[in-house]
Amino acid sequence: MDPTVVEFDHASGTYPSPPVTVGDGKADDHHNYPKMILTNDGSLLVTWTDHNKALYMSRCSAAHTVDCTWTESKINDDKGTYPTIHKADATGALYIFYRRTSGSPTDYRPLRYVKSTDDGYTWSAPVSAIDTNNLMPDNLNEVYSDGLRHEPAHGTIEERFLLGWTMAGGGPNH
Repeated sequence: MDPTVVEFDHASGTYPSPPVTVGDGKADDHHNYPKMILTNDGSLLVTWTDHNKALYMSRCSAAHTVDCTWTESKINDDKGTYPTIHKADATGALYIFYRRTSGSPTDYRPLRYVKSTDDGYTWSAPVSAIDTNNLMPDNLNEVYSDGLRHEPAHGTIEERFLLGWTMAGGGPNH
């Protein structure tokens, strides 16, 4: 499934231009989950994965439009899937959270993220957000992120991301 975007005009209720394919989905897989965000410099970024393989993004060459040249790049080969991209209000830093598949055993899947402080031009090395280190006695070592919410700073509480998740798995005999 190739990541595709289309512009919608809310005033007229129409799509002024046809859909644009912004990258190569690498495989006919419904787990690649493209997501889009507007960076502080006005660029649109679309992120997706090649299920359990690599994390990708495409950047639009013009600000505030999908009518542009899209450039695809690989962020990492961290065996990711189910990416979500979020932006911090205070700094504009971008965070992509994704589930990593370790490969052995297949039900060891920590939740990781990468961070960009320059509107997605460069990305940090992967960081584990939730990781059992494959040590759960019941083999529930798969993190399924059920949602991520950005909470702006308010009162004495600093800006933060709130995660919801489910532990799954069961090991080789489930």
